[in-house]
Amino acid sequence: MRRLIVSILVTAIFITLAFVNFDSASAKPKESAGNKEKKEEKSDKDKKRDEEKSASEKKQKCGPYCIHSGKKAPKIPGPTERTLKLDYRLHVSNIPENAQTAYAWIPMPRKTDYQTLISYKVSGNWKYEIVKDSRYGNSFILVNLLSNKNRKSPNAQVMVKYQVKRLSAQPIAKCKARYDYNKSEMERYLMPDNLVPIDGGIKQEAERIAGGERGEGFCIQANLIFDDIVATVKYDGSGFDITRGDAIRTMDTRTGNSADLNSLFVGETRSLEIPSRLVAGVTIPIGKKGEISVYHSWSEFFDLDLGWLPVDITNAIKEKDYRESYFGGLDSNRIEFSIGRDIILPKSKSVPVNFAIYPHVEIDGKIHKDIKYSISYQEIPGKGAKKSKTK
Repeated sequence: MRRLIVSILVTAIFITLAFVNFDSASAKPKESAGNKEKKEEKSDKDKKRDEEKSASEKKQKCGPYCIHSGKKAPKIPGPTERTLKLDYRLHVSNIPENAQTAYAWIPMPRKTDYQTLISYKVSGNWKYEIVKDSRYGNSFILVNLLSNKNRKSPNAQVMVKYQVKRLSAQPIAKCKARYDYNKSEMERYLMPDNLVPIDGGIKQEAERIAGGERGEGFCIQANLIFDDIVATVKYDGSGFDITRGDAIRTMDTRTGNSADLNSLFVGETRSLEIPSRLVAGVTIPIGKKGEISVYHSWSEFFDLDLGWLPVDITNAIKEKDYRESYFGGLDSNRIEFSIGRDIILPKSKSVPVNFAIYPHVEIDGKIHKDIKYSISYQEIPGKGAKKSKTK
């Protein structure tokens, strides 16, 4: 009888526990298909929100028209093509009567995708030859200043007439990255220059600005550095006689002229192993003719798919509405004379020149500074084009 009672009690306990579990299960709502989809939708929204936040952060960091923004930069303003005559005059004074040698190096406009040297002519009965520097391939007219018997000693006057066609380069639409270029061919454009180091503060600043984007390609890193310089460095064109394209000075003072600003860009991009170089030339104002009083510098960096791309930080600062247009784009209002720094002039006996825009004169192997020079231009009408060179 006792066993029967115990058996009945045990059975009752199991039945009670079963009802309690059933009620608990009934009280807990089941995850329906609708609820599951709702959770998945919420997850997608969170993911999309994170992507938009990330894109927004990169857009602010990289500029309004950079690769992250999905927007196209405005087209470069001005004519898409200009054909110009340049008169390059050199006057050398006080050539010693007993001078054994006297030479002048006059830079020639470069041949590029955006520039064509149509013709040149050296006026007068001067003996000259065309020479190129071995490092960058810049061309010079090397004039023997003692070769003209008709010259009025102790002076010499040389004029070179150039005819040049210049195209604008419209801003790039997008950047890619393959990482398959020949690094040895770009070695010179990854090395420091006398006034452009690639270590120390230069490298630290570049790493802070663009080091985190290393996996996304040269173009994005270069754009970040471009935007930072445009936003934080002041353009000052008043000191053309004292500024020399000093990257450290520009980084420390946050001010400089075109050579200074672009030298900082070159130093910082090279420190991230992006090939880059300074370009030196002159700005050609819009007009039928005129004199050119100052030089102008910009820069180029090598993109893994698109090749050498131009960057004009000075114009980006001056023309705020076209800020990003000058990353990968250039107007046609310029003539390019040289690339690179510390240029070793062919057959020269002096130290390398900082960059080559103006003439260089040596007498008996020593630099002669008693010279004057000028560059004037004349527009050749009817040579405009509807299309410009693009990449």
